[in-house]
Amino acid sequence: MRYLPLTVSIQQSFNNISDKTLRIIDNKYGLLQKLIEHSTEKALKRMQKKEADLEAEMNGKDSIKAKQLFLNSRTKYQQLISEMKSPTGGVNTSFFKEYIPGIDSIATSMKFFNQKMGLTSGLSTEKLQKVQAISIKLQQLQTTLQNANAAQNYISQREQQFKNQLTRFGMAGKVIGINKEAFYYQQQLGVYKNMVNDKEKLEEGFIARVQSLPAFQSFWQKHSYLSEIFPQNTVNGVVVQQSGLQKKSEISDIIAKQINSVAQNGSHSPMQSFQSQLENAKSKLKTLKQKAEDLQLSNMNSSMTMPDFTPNSQHTKSFLSRMEYGFNIQNTSITNYLPSISTLGLTLGYKLSDKMVVGIGFAYLLGLGNGIQHIKLSNQGVAIRSYFDFKAKGNFWITCGYEYNYMQQFASIQDIRNIDVWQKSALLGATKKYMIGKKQAKVQLLFNALYAKETPQSNPLVFRVGY
Repeated sequence: MRYLPLTVSIQQSFNNISDKTLRIIDNKYGLLQKLIEHSTEKALKRMQKKEADLEAEMNGKDSIKAKQLFLNSRTKYQQLISEMKSPTGGVNTSFFKEYIPGIDSIATSMKFFNQKMGLTSGLSTEKLQKVQAISIKLQQLQTTLQNANAAQNYISQREQQFKNQLTRFGMAGKVIGINKEAFYYQQQLGVYKNMVNDKEKLEEGFIARVQSLPAFQSFWQKHSYLSEIFPQNTVNGVVVQQSGLQKKSEISDIIAKQINSVAQNGSHSPMQSFQSQLENAKSKLKTLKQKAEDLQLSNMNSSMTMPDFTPNSQHTKSFLSRMEYGFNIQNTSITNYLPSISTLGLTLGYKLSDKMVVGIGFAYLLGLGNGIQHIKLSNQGVAIRSYFDFKAKGNFWITCGYEYNYMQQFASIQDIRNIDVWQKSALLGATKKYMIGKKQAKVQLLFNALYAKETPQSNPLVFRVGY
């Protein structure tokens, strides 16, 4: 076999790619593909079930309309599910709804090494096989995203059809259910696309190393997804202007003609009229942008679903992303029975929604002694906690909780096993959450409804601060 010579810089760049980098890239995009497939398949099946329920109810109201509205819908859902399960075939750029730079950068880099390194000897066969495998996986991921876009578009179209045609039949409640399904799937797909574009340090280093190679620049212009969507024609190495794309000078001429036309047909200053229209356009764009940011929408397209309900931004987050970790302190002054105590608590909460958090906690009662002259550390008790936070207004939350407290000095774990001596607390009060730098802090003032039953009797008001 005759091998073509390669520049030393390309060989060195290829040899400097660590197995760890390739492994992380392979695992990341393999996992993303599975997540997108699983999420899309579940969304399609839920939509199919909701449509079946709508069809059954609609048949009792208008069977002819139901037949027209649900004709071939089951077949279409099965087709979309089948395409998601088998993302085979090449990527069809003519059907792209959006361009994802994260995939293009990695995929074209892998394609570059796969092509160049395959024409030389003396290189690691195992590393070449990994690069080839990643190239195939990236192409499958792009196909999966393309199929997911098709599924999202169909779900959004169906949601719009139901909104237009079923509301007048007294089925607004179920239409809202369809709207939620379409909106949250759109949100979930946006999260996955952001994960594709969110490169880790190893990926950034890999891309930067490849992009610094002069040979890669010309390769990118010919073989990237972007070049397939917007191919560049060259004559003697010079890029030729694309047909259908206007030059800056042409756009300036159009604006000038529009201004002159306004001057001839109206009494207002042409520049004043143009400036007024420009400011009006900026205002509308700003309003749309703000709405998108408020809804936390990303990757918007022409079939974007707008929510007819108050969205829950936690809905599409992973389980771990919805967890809330906390630490709090509660101090108790000296009494006739107990020394000064600092109660150190750890909490673990789960965000049910943007306005509701449920959680559990554990606390340790550290005895500090009797005054500054008599500091003595001791084990004064432990507590098991549960709580529920509900957002009231602004930074204020309503907090309720139920706790079991062991409020006796102990020397070992064996001493606290007797559950009969544990005391109960029922708490209700207010929490204020605020930011200190990048950390969230909070102060709590709670009322213990069972304070009178505690031995020794404690203060009915509980004050805690934490992060």
